[in-house]
Amino acid sequence: GIAGPIGLEIAGLAEEIDRPLSDVGYCSHHVHVTREMTRLHAEIAKPEKTSFFDLVKYKMDYANRICADYDDPATLMRIVMNTISLIREDALSTPSRSKQRQESDSDSITKVVPKTAYIIRQLKRPDEYDLLKRVYGNQFLLISANGGIDQRKAVIAKKIKASAPMSTSAVEIANLVEKLMDRDQNEGAEEWGQHLRDTFHHGDVFVDGIDRDRMRSGLQRFFQA
Repeated sequence: GIAGPIGLEIAGLAEEIDRPLSDVGYCSHHVHVTREMTRLHAEIAKPEKTSFFDLVKYKMDYANRICADYDDPATLMRIVMNTISLIREDALSTPSRSKQRQESDSDSITKVVPKTAYIIRQLKRPDEYDLLKRVYGNQFLLISANGGIDQRKAVIAKKIKASAPMSTSAVEIANLVEKLMDRDQNEGAEEWGQHLRDTFHHGDVFVDGIDRDRMRSGLQRFFQA
C-alpha cells in the first residue's frame, strides 16, 4: 500500500515499486482506490467543471460519504479487498492456475496467487491501515512517501492553473492549494474524513515521493534488505 500527501508523483512511485518486484519474479496489479470506490453509489454530485481542484474535492467528498453511509472509516479498503479477490479469482481461473488448484490439497491456493503483489493507491485513514494489517498480517507493507512542502505546492499549483479559468489570480490559486493540502493531511474532527497525518507514520519504509532517483534507490534498498 502507498500513503502520501497530495502533490507527489504517485504514478511514478507505483512504477518504481514495480521494478524491484519484477526483479524478484513478482507481477503486480495496481488498485486505484478512487476508481474502485465508484462501485458503491454516493449521493455526491459530480462537478460540472473539470478543474483539478474541483475533481480532487469531489473525490474526497465521495470517499467521505461512502465511509459515512457504511458507518466505517475503512470502507474503501473493504472495496479494495473485494477487488483483490476478484483479481485472484480471475488469475486462478486460467488453465495453469486451475491445474495447480486441482493438484493441491490445500484450500489456500484458491485464495493466493503465487508471486503476485497488489499496489494500493492509496491509504488516507489509519483505520484503513489497521484493517489491511489485520487481514493480511505481515504480507501487507505500507510505503510512505513524502516531499518538500514547496515542491508539492508547486506541483498542485501547476495542475490547478492548467485547469482553472484564465482569470484565476495567483492569490486564488495559492488559496486553493492550501485548502487541498490542509484537507488532505487531516480533516480534524470529521470522523469519516482523511487523516493522512495519522496514517503516514505506520510506513514500513519512507521514501522520496518526488525525486525519481531518490525514490528508486530508497525502494531498492528496502526490497533488497
